[in-house]
Amino acid sequence: MAHTAKNFLSFAPLFNSLLLVATGAGIGPLLSLLSSPAIAHMRKQGRQVRVMWCVYDPNAVRWRFVQDIIRRVDQQPKIFDSRNGRPDVAHEAELMKRRCYLEAVMVVSNAKLTREVVEAIKGNGGAAYGAVFDS
Repeated sequence: MAHTAKNFLSFAPLFNSLLLVATGAGIGPLLSLLSSPAIAHMRKQGRQVRVMWCVYDPNAVRWRFVQDIIRRVDQQPKIFDSRNGRPDVAHEAELMKRRCYLEAVMVVSNAKLTREVVEAIKGNGGAAYGAVFDS
């Protein structure tokens, strides 16, 4: 029997509400998830899926398809333009989690920011998941 590889994003459907956080090209893995039957099923059930993305010039033509995919799932995503400086993503994620009453946060970014977001959320008693950078 063949087994498919799984990553932490495959656990998204376990939550009643979810914040997906990405920086830059980290949005790539999230696009697959956002376009998946699992997320469509979550939304059909009325479960909340929110998106936060920090990227350089998010309104550039090259990102239009990304914005389209994001907005099919979250009509009011939190998108930061890093041309204006990088926000404190960990703080913004914690704030959005709290304000929107979200159960869990999943983050796809570099090792430093992933750790900051996960630690901030967990430090306040929340559930947060990100890639493990152990090599």
